[in-house]
Amino acid sequence: MTALAWVSASFARQGAKPTVPGTYYSAKDFEWKPPLPFNPSADLPAVECELDKSLVDDPGVPDAPEQAEAQRRLAVRRRQPPKQ
Repeated sequence: MTALAWVSASFARQGAKPTVPGTYYSAKDFEWKPPLPFNPSADLPAVECELDKSLVDDPGVPDAPEQAEAQRRLAVRRRQPPKQ
């Protein structure tokens, strides 16, 4: 029953613009986020770069607090000299 509710909510969220199957890459988080077989945000445009490979225009989507903290820690670590 839970799976049915989850699938129903997923289809309801897509609305009138279902995503086309393919491989979707995030423009904002391309370094660490793996590609997805669907557009995670159907309301955001996706540009097909190659056959069945699309780039989601998501730089305007705000980061989750955990993601922002992880990026801040990574930036601090990159500025430190290597340990010897």
